[in-house]
Amino acid sequence: MSEESPRLSLPVETEWVTLLKEKADDYRARIDRRKRKNFPPELRNAQVEYALLILIQLLSGSTVESFALSRELADLQGNNFDVDNFQQACAAVDKYTTDRKFLEQHLAS
Repeated sequence: MSEESPRLSLPVETEWVTLLKEKADDYRARIDRRKRKNFPPELRNAQVEYALLILIQLLSGSTVESFALSRELADLQGNNFDVDNFQQACAAVDKYTTDRKFLEQHLAS
C-alpha cells in the first residue's frame, strides 16, 4: 500500500511569496555565515539547506512532492542524507506556506 506524498505549494498572494523569498534569503545568509566560520560538516544542521532547496523549487514555480524529493536526495547523498532534518525542513516550509503569521514571526529581523 503506498501513501500519497505530501505536496508543498506556493500561496497565491504576491506579498506572501515576497515573504517566502525573504525567508530563502535568510536561509542563504545562515548558510554563508556557517561557511565563513568553517563549521565542520558533521556539526552543520542540514535542515537549513533542505528548507532552502524546497523554497527554491517552490519559488521557481514547482510544486514539491516531498517523497519524490527525499528519494532523489537520498540517491544523491547516500548515507549522508538526513531524513529527520529533511522531514523537519518540509514541516517548516509547509507551515510557512500555510500560515503567514508564523512566517512573519520567523523572518530574520
